[in-house]
Amino acid sequence: MNFTKETCPVCKRQFIDSDDVVVCPVCGTPHHRECYDECGHCFNEARHAEGFEWAGDEGNTYNFPAFNRIPKGSSSVPGVTVCPVCHTQNPSEEPVCLNCGARLYNNAEAPAHTPDKIPPFPPQGQPMPGIPNVVSILPTDTIGGHTVQDTADYIQSNADSYIPKFYRLEKTGGKISMNWCAFLFAPYWFFYRKMVSIGIIVMLLSLVVSAACTTQRVIDVYQVYFQRVVAMMQNEATAEDVNEVADELLKFPEVYIEVCFQGFVHLLCGLYANSIYKKKVEKDIGEIKATSASPEDYRQRLFLKGGVSGLALAGSLFAFLFASELVSYLLTLIK
Repeated sequence: MNFTKETCPVCKRQFIDSDDVVVCPVCGTPHHRECYDECGHCFNEARHAEGFEWAGDEGNTYNFPAFNRIPKGSSSVPGVTVCPVCHTQNPSEEPVCLNCGARLYNNAEAPAHTPDKIPPFPPQGQPMPGIPNVVSILPTDTIGGHTVQDTADYIQSNADSYIPKFYRLEKTGGKISMNWCAFLFAPYWFFYRKMVSIGIIVMLLSLVVSAACTTQRVIDVYQVYFQRVVAMMQNEATAEDVNEVADELLKFPEVYIEVCFQGFVHLLCGLYANSIYKKKVEKDIGEIKATSASPEDYRQRLFLKGGVSGLALAGSLFAFLFASELVSYLLTLIK
């Protein structure tokens, strides 16, 4: 949309073609981006509740369509906008519906609500009509005493995946909920989600059991196995020679003990990771809420404390490789 005939309501300067223009999604008022950032909100925000819609400076004419906005639903309550899709009442400053997520403004292509095609959304926590195993979860609903919005702000990455799992654990009182990432990538998933202490425990358990099962005969056969593999790569041995050593290795019970233990640990991590993570989220949010000096401080600390840590993930990978090599070296000295 061309705003060159208009003036910014903040600085009163006329827009030019090269200006970076920010348009309010509620009323359509254009601003210079730096002016909007300086205000922190639309210049006409105080008039949103009365249904104000920007129409341009007086006397200006245009050859382009007016600012697109889907009609607001009728409501007798001041400062309330009714969603045209699910008919939920929302505060007028909200750009999207808090119940169904439909955009309330600046989206002329949004489908109009037709009662015969789109059923009304149920109250929060109730099953969605015609969609089995799906319930309506609102940002204002609570999980562990904290709102879904705060929980999602803390989780950040893949919050849309964890929120329904947390919600189900909350409502059923269960402890088991499968987390395939934790199952496949334990202990590294715990480091990634900033649960370092649990990650260290799982890593140490894996190293201790691996060291206990690495007996002298296992070491001897492994050495022969790798020698045969190198020889096969140099065309000095055949695949049958390598398989012969591998079959010998599979005769040792300690090999099966280690494999079964590692599989059991990964299974436990996968089944209980969501429950463990849920408790951490609730605890951290509660501590942040109790010690924050202001809402701004609370929101900032929520984002810093939560989320994921790529650095911790990389560090755990390096630490496990280093510890594995160190344990292998010590075993060769002892045995």
